[in-house]
Amino acid sequence: MSFDFSLRSCDLNKLNSLTKYPSIPTYHALGEKGKLLEETVTFDGEVILTEKVDGTNSRIILLPDGNYVLGSREELLFAKGDLIGNPALGIVNSLKGVADLLPQSQDCITVRDA
Repeated sequence: MSFDFSLRSCDLNKLNSLTKYPSIPTYHALGEKGKLLEETVTFDGEVILTEKVDGTNSRIILLPDGNYVLGSREELLFAKGDLIGNPALGIVNSLKGVADLLPQSQDCITVRDA
């Protein structure tokens, strides 16, 4: 399957929303300033646990047209070839060289967390 994709004509708000990390549910009661309390949720049946690795708050979005976009957890910061990138949290400086070396996506949008 092949489709035309162009970053220049892409709705960037939709791309950002589509490639954001999903919210991670918290099954502890939360106290003041988000502090976890001892109270937990009781589950009936099988439970699958996942863990968010601390520090994975950036993403590399590989696009079918050979471009890439770098983003923080919440917003897009830089696209391949940009002259000016958002310096937020040093994400662009840290990931640009890595993104330049990654193989191009073929017929899909691929997101890699970093």
